[in-house]
Amino acid sequence: MKKKLSIFIFILCFTVSSFRSQNIHANETPLLSTIYNEDGSYIIIDTTEYSPIFSLINSRSSYSKTVSKTFTFYGSDDIAAWDVVLTATFTYDNITSQCTASSAVYHIYDNSWSCTSLTSGKAGNAAWADFAFVQKILFITYNTYTGSVSISCSANGTIS
Repeated sequence: MKKKLSIFIFILCFTVSSFRSQNIHANETPLLSTIYNEDGSYIIIDTTEYSPIFSLINSRSSYSKTVSKTFTFYGSDDIAAWDVVLTATFTYDNITSQCTASSAVYHIYDNSWSCTSLTSGKAGNAAWADFAFVQKILFITYNTYTGSVSISCSANGTIS
């Protein structure tokens, strides 16, 4: 009897842990916006919310949400040159919200561009990243772009 109970508990724990790891961020909500520049280049900002199905902090009526905001720069030729991805995790309980973690990374798709700076941080209910990119052709600076991206979370979990 003990052996059957042990096997049952093992299978139950394995099944629950497998389900949780595969579906922890199953509810993805993407939002796209576009900013057009005068020179024909443009930026696509892709914001995706990952709302976990399970949360260890839900027992106290608190919720957790991870949000990723991708800032992609396209040249006037409609080809992606680079992007910056800001990811932040928030907790909220309909009274307050808090940014608990944030990170930023960049990717270069056009080798004439390079990142000259990328700084990120978090404070209160917000996360941010400031960045600068430069495009050089034959060692001559052809284009520069500086910008920032931020994510904030309200007390009820609304992302902006």
